[in-house]
Amino acid sequence: MRIFNKKLARLLIIYFGVIALIYLFLLLLPQYVLTMAAIIFLAIPYIFGKGLRLGINQKNLVFSLLVTLVLIGIYLSSFTLVSGRNINYSVLSFALIFNHLVAISLPEEAFFRGFLQEELGNDIKSIFMVSVLFALGHMITICAFSGHFGLHCISAFLTFLPSLVMGFLYYKTKSIWGSVIFHFLANIAYISTGGYSVFY
Repeated sequence: MRIFNKKLARLLIIYFGVIALIYLFLLLLPQYVLTMAAIIFLAIPYIFGKGLRLGINQKNLVFSLLVTLVLIGIYLSSFTLVSGRNINYSVLSFALIFNHLVAISLPEEAFFRGFLQEELGNDIKSIFMVSVLFALGHMITICAFSGHFGLHCISAFLTFLPSLVMGFLYYKTKSIWGSVIFHFLANIAYISTGGYSVFY
């Protein structure tokens, strides 16, 4: 079975086109880049795909919440044990929480899981491929937003690991809501432990 085919080529063109468009907004209209990125991410599944899988049953929702709470609980517990520092919830303003839910987690999951992973077949191979693209996209945009190319910028590629979880949740539940929940709470947990957030 060939790894590279016409469908993958089409999706890569769309992917890099989206990244380039977001970067263009960053250069020309930086105050609107978050809004425009969210609109683009939400529109792509309807323009180039079959729309989004939005339905979720109670069993899948409970499963997604349990996976999310266990993994984020492990992360937060490990952070306090290893670093000896407390979790800082005071950095979580209403605007930050709202932005990370409505303008980041939901649109990114619509594009990466609801469009790319779905178009690639929503299987184990697609979870891995989309996670590479997810991490690459974060590395490119965080480098652009932060204005430097140091360790912080390169470490954005570590988003590959939570992306595997988000991909698995989409694969298992056949809906973006499980991955949106994990994405949102993982972002909030990361920021509360001193992680970098581009958007406050």
